[in-house]
Amino acid sequence: MYITERDKYLLKHIEENGSLSLINAANLFFYGHKDNASRRLNQLVKAKKLKSYRTEYDFLSHQEKIFILPGMKKVKEHELLRENFKALLELQFENDDEEYVCEDSINLTFPFMYTEDKKFHKFMKPDYIVKYIYKGIQYTIILEIDYTHYTSLDKQQTMLDKKEQIEDILYKNNLYSKHWYIVIASNKEQDHLPGIIYTDLFFTNLFASIHKYKIHN
Repeated sequence: MYITERDKYLLKHIEENGSLSLINAANLFFYGHKDNASRRLNQLVKAKKLKSYRTEYDFLSHQEKIFILPGMKKVKEHELLRENFKALLELQFENDDEEYVCEDSINLTFPFMYTEDKKFHKFMKPDYIVKYIYKGIQYTIILEIDYTHYTSLDKQQTMLDKKEQIEDILYKNNLYSKHWYIVIASNKEQDHLPGIIYTDLFFTNLFASIHKYKIHN
């Protein structure tokens, strides 16, 4: 089987990110054409370059087809939602030749104490932190994805109260930018605190809101 340049980019994407859903593959590599993406990905599966499986989010009415490299383990739904966010971020720059992501992390922790689910925690570990450039302006997003758990009000308030400490930690890890945001993605109705951006698990209108309104100045 002949491996095209697009195949190489696609396979590298999966190697770096752990998985790729059919819809993200279509949007990132096939100009939004899901049928073309499905056809080529299935050819790669037949050639044993990829494996596929189906997962099911409890907030969707259909199963999602996921592609991974041979030898890779299935990815949890929570991690797939993070990859959806990263794909959506990439789509903001599909016509931009410059490198847009400056730095990102899934391992950075904040040494802040809080309670959640009636348990006491000594550290906070966001699901994803990314610093990127959009139209010449740097932005940082601290993302919490509430799929199997929910970010308690105590945790949210602690993050707001520790703004200066968060900025210091972001700066030391090359993740700080003047315009930084705490974003909570959830399909559960919850009380909102000023200073936090709330979105659904589809991240609906998230980037349009962030790029239009700069909360932390």
